[in-house]
Amino acid sequence: MTIKETTADGVFESSKSVPITVYRQPTTVSPTASSTIVEANGQVVVVNEDNDTVSAIENTAPYGKLWEAAGG
Repeated sequence: MTIKETTADGVFESSKSVPITVYRQPTTVSPTASSTIVEANGQVVVVNEDNDTVSAIENTAPYGKLWEAAGG
């Protein structure tokens, strides 16, 4: 976010970083099931409850790990 303020002497400018959380629009129909594994966008995403991470692998051979992130 950048805020610009015009003053009698000129322009004062400052900036500030603000975290923003983005959520998808809820569906009109409630989910009928849940899973710790899901396929989306050419990758398989899995929740690793044993080490509190989320990982993604390719959904085609050789099924390599694409990324892993720590959970909260």
